[in-house]
Amino acid sequence: MWAELGVHVASRYWRQGYALEAASSVIEHAFTVRGVRTIFAGHNPENVASRRLLERLCFVYTHDEFYAPTGLKHPSYLLAHPAHESGPYPNT
Repeated sequence: MWAELGVHVASRYWRQGYALEAASSVIEHAFTVRGVRTIFAGHNPENVASRRLLERLCFVYTHDEFYAPTGLKHPSYLLAHPAHESGPYPNT
């Protein structure tokens, strides 16, 4: 089973650690309670803060993927559950 992670934080709360704390909790829950093996995430290529967040969460860049709403290729990442690391693509 795999899942997708997205984070949206109001600008007045940026740089206060909320995104990292919330995402870390969601990842922990997904892996330990829900049985998720792999989590997908992506971001707008111009959003450096999102890239840094995913890197801090140990997501691994895999490819750029076209996202129709922006018309851009968005960097895409995966985070595998440590007990199920078998390669760069989700186990479905």
